[in-house]
Amino acid sequence: MLQHFNASHSVNGGSNVTVDEAELTGPNQDAYDVEYQFIVPGDVGHTHKLTFSVTNRDGLTNQVSLTLTAN
Repeated sequence: MLQHFNASHSVNGGSNVTVDEAELTGPNQDAYDVEYQFIVPGDVGHTHKLTFSVTNRDGLTNQVSLTLTAN
């Protein structure tokens, strides 16, 4: 069962800034669904990293990241 969700964003390897965070209860503990619209600014050469993390009831955390570079 999932307990916590976090989405964060960083630019050019800088510090992560949380863009969404949720404590999961009820039916969201089995499956959590959320949509984001993210527009990459036109700063050529800048790298944007989005990281999504979930923590389960045992305190184990898993995360995936997506890295975008503006050309």
